[in-house]
Amino acid sequence: MAASLTSSRSVDEIHNLLLCGACNKTINEPKILACSHSFCKACVENLTTQDKENVDGEGKKLNCPTCRSTTTLKPDENVAGLPNHEFIPKLLTAVGPNRNEEASMTMCTICHKEHAITICMECELLLCQSCCGSHDIWPIMQNHILLSISEIINRDEQQKIGAEALSCTQHKDAIPKFYCETCKELICTKCVASVHTKPGHTCVAIHETYRKQQDDVKSKCASIDAMLQEGNKALETVNNSKATYEKTSKDIKVKHTAQKNEMMKTVADCINKILEDKIQEVDKAYDPACQKLSVHAETISNYLQKVEKSLRRTNDVLENSKLEELLSAQKVIDDDIRMLQNEKPQNLTTFQVQVENQESCTKKLCFYTMFSELTENNISVALLLPDTVILKNEEELGGHLLCFLNSRSSPLKLCYRASAHGWSNQNFHTRCDDKAGTVVLVKVGNWIFGGYTDQTWQGSGGYKSSNASFLFSLRNPNNMQPFKCPIINGKNGNAIVCYPSYGAIFGGGNDLIISDNANSNQNSYSNLGHTYQPPTGYQYGTQQTQSLFNGSKNFTPTEIEVFY
Repeated sequence: MAASLTSSRSVDEIHNLLLCGACNKTINEPKILACSHSFCKACVENLTTQDKENVDGEGKKLNCPTCRSTTTLKPDENVAGLPNHEFIPKLLTAVGPNRNEEASMTMCTICHKEHAITICMECELLLCQSCCGSHDIWPIMQNHILLSISEIINRDEQQKIGAEALSCTQHKDAIPKFYCETCKELICTKCVASVHTKPGHTCVAIHETYRKQQDDVKSKCASIDAMLQEGNKALETVNNSKATYEKTSKDIKVKHTAQKNEMMKTVADCINKILEDKIQEVDKAYDPACQKLSVHAETISNYLQKVEKSLRRTNDVLENSKLEELLSAQKVIDDDIRMLQNEKPQNLTTFQVQVENQESCTKKLCFYTMFSELTENNISVALLLPDTVILKNEEELGGHLLCFLNSRSSPLKLCYRASAHGWSNQNFHTRCDDKAGTVVLVKVGNWIFGGYTDQTWQGSGGYKSSNASFLFSLRNPNNMQPFKCPIINGKNGNAIVCYPSYGAIFGGGNDLIISDNANSNQNSYSNLGHTYQPPTGYQYGTQQTQSLFNGSKNFTPTEIEVFY
């Protein structure tokens, strides 16, 4: 059989053959001297110039730069007449440093039909797989050295995969040149020419196999890395959610602690106890969510440690392993991936924790809810609204008002009282226009009613939109329990009207309007039902509804107070 390449020595000889010994560059237009050494045509012409004195009657004499032997040109002969080296250009086309990207597609020099995969140095032939098998049949050629083109092209890669340590599956003493993808075996040239020439066998050069194995491991590395990235992103999301919940919980506690401090002057002991209860409610709502997120974060962290460990092992295989190790590592890597997929936490990227009663928790911690609880404990409303005249000694009514205001975040402070600051619309707007979140209390005889808005009263005749505004009745002629009238759906754009020539106006249809100098006329009136929803059974536009607040549509107030 043809001898196989057993070391990189023959590959070095190929590269040396392609290197001109005179200029130390890739040989160009190789010419053969009498000593059989080849040099660039231009370099040989330089020799004739340098050896001008080395001329006799027989012709020019050229000294070989390698062996110093002499080549004599005939008197009528020049360098162009020296024989060309026909094999070197073929080698340059196949394995030379300046070969084009299709060098691996060099055709067999015998059949000219298939791509060449080996080189026979003795025969100076480029052989395809079929012709390689035919070449090996002849006894005289059994000792010829067959070199893999891919081995020469990828010498560095060949060294990287440790060609010296590889052996043919069937012939342990033979160095494999190919990999049969059908049989999954490393095979030598003899195996290619015999068993693996049968139909259905796909033989690939070792360097191509190595590249495929590399690509396969790279793909798996990418898969594992994607798992790592997915896990890291999920962990970041969970940690962000945890931080958000913790911050929200902390903010609520801080907020209500600040509210507590505002009330400490009058109700310190009661507020401290209520606050403690409310903080426990916040913890009860948020701690389970944070604990679940912590457990899930720990689960993801443990999973990611395994992913990172697997990724390091896989990268180590990719960077440091030879072909045999790459082949044997595939199953381990696949097992790792299956293990990671099995151990991947459920709902890795979709895990969510809901805080139970989150909205209720916030409402329960509201400042005015605390006041409501204090009212239920017979704490005087006068302590909570010390400046009110209308609700003085009206503990129960004050408690209802505070319940209506359960979304407020600051205590009530007086900004306007008609009997003290004046009944004109100018007095009202001067003291109230820059205040947001105001409660307007109106008293007509014994009846008490009014409205709330989160908007300011500053304006020149336009409507203001609000979803939080409402009207209310604390005491009315019909002896109804205190009630609240929210904005009718779709009419929030007409919540209040800001006219400098009037006092407070609620609703686009003047559901409640306070006139200028209201204590001296009956121009103030109620037209409840246009923008604000009256109690059940009361219809907009009826006398019954218009007189619901104080017994008649028009009225003359005896006192008006505005708090913010």
